[in-house]
Amino acid sequence: MSEAVRLVIWDLDETFWSGTLVEGGLNENIHYAETVKELSKRGIMNSICSKNDFSSAREILERLGVWDFFIFPSINWSSKGERVQGIVDRVKLRPETIMFIDDNPMNLREVSSVVPNIQIENENFLPRLLSDPRFVGKNDNQLKRLADYKILEAKNEVLETRGGDSHAFLRDSGITVELDYDIENNLTRVIEIINRTNQLNFTKNRLSNDISEAEKQIREDLSHYDRHAALVRVRDRFGDYGYVGFFLQARGAGYNNLKHFCFSCRTLGMYIEKWIYDYLGAPDVNLVGDVLTDLSDATIMPDWISIYQPDLAEVEALKGTGGTILLCGGCDLDAVSHYVKTTFDRTALFTNTTRLGAIIPQCLGAHLKGFMTTTVFFFASWDIPPKTLL
Repeated sequence: MSEAVRLVIWDLDETFWSGTLVEGGLNENIHYAETVKELSKRGIMNSICSKNDFSSAREILERLGVWDFFIFPSINWSSKGERVQGIVDRVKLRPETIMFIDDNPMNLREVSSVVPNIQIENENFLPRLLSDPRFVGKNDNQLKRLADYKILEAKNEVLETRGGDSHAFLRDSGITVELDYDIENNLTRVIEIINRTNQLNFTKNRLSNDISEAEKQIREDLSHYDRHAALVRVRDRFGDYGYVGFFLQARGAGYNNLKHFCFSCRTLGMYIEKWIYDYLGAPDVNLVGDVLTDLSDATIMPDWISIYQPDLAEVEALKGTGGTILLCGGCDLDAVSHYVKTTFDRTALFTNTTRLGAIIPQCLGAHLKGFMTTTVFFFASWDIPPKTLL
């Protein structure tokens, strides 16, 4: 059975609409605009490959209120095979998940020869398209997936104006990565990423299709003391891509490996997966199936990616009215001080130290500060001047 369809590429004349635009026989009352909108609400994208005048076709589609529902439209007079291949390359989807619909058998044969494994249908299929099991999709009434592809479309336009210099483009894009460790409140997205990603799913350790069982499985995976897991959120100057990746790492003395390492194809070409892999210390990964990025390739150095920093205005709003905080305790307060210093004007850190090979717990010294004689006597065996500690 054919795979679920994630993108429909439409011909226009005698397919999307009734009649032929350039011959003046177009009937604007008969068309599939509502089908395109419904597909978008199911998370299934739509594109165009038509032999037509671009401006005229766009004007009609805008009048029908459906132009903005298409991504990477290709409307000109050149052959369709290479143009469909170009759309496939831009959307970064496998041909098996794409359907091309055209009323002309020659166009269907041409596209099939240029793009093997793409699904094809003629115009007679359209009345039953929405009821076909390949088009069930997933509820996306907010059109989030369409918005994501519109970002990708805008990026491609900018890249083309730069003459295809992808690395210069990426460095100018301001790409940031945020690691969100709140797995429990985002289990649905975690399961979706694990089960639906393919091209950048390196381990392909799928979870159950039953959501309750899948949640149980991922919670079990996370329950071990040596697990490090996070959702990966990506932003750049074009927009917010949301959660586009997930990793689950097991690490300890003498081992560092990945149980899950998977990313959405919407960030393909940014090399988010390579940056995360290096960030995690190049863990061992049991590679399953084909993937589009070689994690071991030392020539890929995504220096265009940085850790996300919140808006400075947001940080300022969190600050208090000033003051000083004294942190006395174990060395773990080093990490705590990073967070509290945004609230206080001055942070004084008083933590463990080492003298002559012995660890001196500063928190103990702080507790005994009120008993000067006792404190001095206690540390006398290390021959440390009292003023060092008090």
